Order: sequence, then structure tokens, then C-alpha cells
Amino acid sequence: NGSVQGLNLAQQLQQQQQEVQAQLDMQRSRRQSVQGRLASLETLQHSGLDKANKKRTQWLHEQGLEQQPRLAEQLQVKAGWELAVETVLADDLDAICLTELPLESALPAVGITLLALKTEPPESRAEATLTTLPLLSTFISQPPAIASLLADIYAVDTWQQALEQRPLLKGGDSIVTRDGLWLGSNWLRTRRSDDSHAGMLQRQQEIISLRRQQTQLDSTLTQLQTQAEQLRLQLKEHEQQRQQAQSALNQWHRSESELQSRIHALQQRLDQLQLRREQITSECEELSLQQEQQDEDLLLATEQRNTALTLLEKAEGQRQQLAQTRDVLQQVVTDTRRQAREQQEQLQTLRVELQ
Repeated sequence: NGSVQGLNLAQQLQQQQQEVQAQLDMQRSRRQSVQGRLASLETLQHSGLDKANKKRTQWLHEQGLEQQPRLAEQLQVKAGWELAVETVLADDLDAICLTELPLESALPAVGITLLALKTEPPESRAEATLTTLPLLSTFISQPPAIASLLADIYAVDTWQQALEQRPLLKGGDSIVTRDGLWLGSNWLRTRRSDDSHAGMLQRQQEIISLRRQQTQLDSTLTQLQTQAEQLRLQLKEHEQQRQQAQSALNQWHRSESELQSRIHALQQRLDQLQLRREQITSECEELSLQQEQQDEDLLLATEQRNTALTLLEKAEGQRQQLAQTRDVLQQVVTDTRRQAREQQEQLQTLRVELQ
């Protein structure tokens, strides 16, 4: 069960790692796409803001203003009114935004607009004839100082509305339409097709949006990378645990194999002992039979011995009798021999006498 659970956990971690890696690849692809689009837009914006102008760049560097933001980078325009603002501001879109004007420093030798952001915007004139028209500056939330560059410029949605309001214009008043047509009491200005500032504000908004997306993507990538690293460490730890478990299992298998070998050897020894026991049992049975036979033989031998002893006793009695008889006979023989010698001596004596 433990090995199955460990395998399931490893599979889950690997699946999570694959999912996180897929998300990482997708987010990296998105970030690369965003980064490519951002780089392209920033290049266009860099060109549109004239940041490649060497004379401008040199003067700004000498004044320590090369890092100051441009007006187009600071503007926050209500959606739909970008063309109108671009038409009016035109070259001033690349104005250098400062805290205050450096009046004591050398004046720029090239066409450069400096805008002090701390300047209080002028109060708009509330002409009775144009009170129903909004000022263009009301469509710009940041920076407030932009109102000084847009003084007395009103905004309408359509060209027809501008024509209807034109007779009411006074002095320096002017009206600009949403699509960038700008007219005064005695003049009319339209955007040139090759205007380098065309679409600059929309590009800037897209750049801001892309930078925000890039920041979010970076944060997401960091989180995913952290998650991927955690999963990698978890997998590594799990792999180490698996290897340790595998090592322990291998050791257990080796121990089991050794035990099996010992059991096999003991079984063989047991079989040998069992065979020997059977042999001994057989030998004991055989010995028992032999013992019984020997007991029978012993009993028979005992009986025979007893019979022999009885016969021996009888024979001993007979022997003694025969010995006595032999002694008597020997004495008789001796006496007879003695008598025979005596008679032979007498006979010899008689023969001698007869001669």
C-alpha cells in the first residue's frame, strides 16, 4: 500500500509539474509576445517623441534633463479624444515635463518645449455663448498643467457641431472635433497623413497597458517559477525518499534472500536429520528385532546352559565315581602287577633252582 501511495503521489506531483510547466510556457510565450509588441511600440514612440534627435539629446544631457518624461508619456486622455488632443498639441506632445521651468539656465538652442507641471492651470473663460461646450482640457485627467496649453480650446463630437458653434467663437477661441478637425474663427487645420505624432497617445496607452501586462506576467511567471521550483524540490525529495525506500526494499529483499538461503539450508539439514532419524528408527527396529531374537537365543542358551549345568553336575558325579573306580582299578592293577612281579620273581627263582 505504501509503494502504491508513493507512486500515486509521484504521478500527482509530475502531473502538477507538467501543468505548471505548460502554464509557464504559455505565460512566457505571452510575455514574449507582449515584450515584442512593447518593443515595437516603444521604438515608434521613441521616434515620434524625437528622442533620436542628437541636438535635443545633447542639450537635455547638458542640462541633466535626459531622464525627464515627455508630455505624451504623462497624458491621461479620455478614450476617443486622443486624435483631438494630438491635433492640438502636435509637436508639444514631446514637451519635457519638469517640476518647474529652469529660467536661470541656458535656453534650448533647438526646438524644445518645457512644461512645468507645478504651474496652476488658468481659469477657463466662461463665455456666455459657449458655456454649453466643454473645454478640451476636461477630457484630460493628467497632468493638470496641460490646461495652460489648451486654454480656450473647446471640444465637440462632430464637424457639424463645430460649424454650428463657429460663429460664436471670440478672439483666440477654437474648437476641435473628436476626429481631430480644428478650427478657429478664421482658420481650419486638419491632420497631415504623415504626421509623426499620429496615434502617439493611443500607442502610449497601449504601452502603459502592455507594461502593466508585462508586470503582471512577470509576477505570474515568478509565482509559477516558484511553484515549479517547489514542485521540483518536492519531486526531488520524493525521489530521494523513493530511493531510500527502494534501498530499504532491496536490503529487505537481500535479507529475505539470505533468510531463504538459511531456511533452505536448514530445510536440507532437517531433511538430512529426518532421513537419519528414519534410518536410526529403522536401525532401532532392526536392533529391536535382533534384541528380541537375541533374547530368545539367550533364553534358549540359558535353558541349554542350565541343562548343560545339570548334565555337568551329573557328569561330575559320574566322573568322581569313575575316578574312584579308576583309583580302585589302578590299585588293583598295581596290586596285580606287584603280585605278577612277585610271582615272576618266584618263577625265576624256581627256574634257577631247577637248573
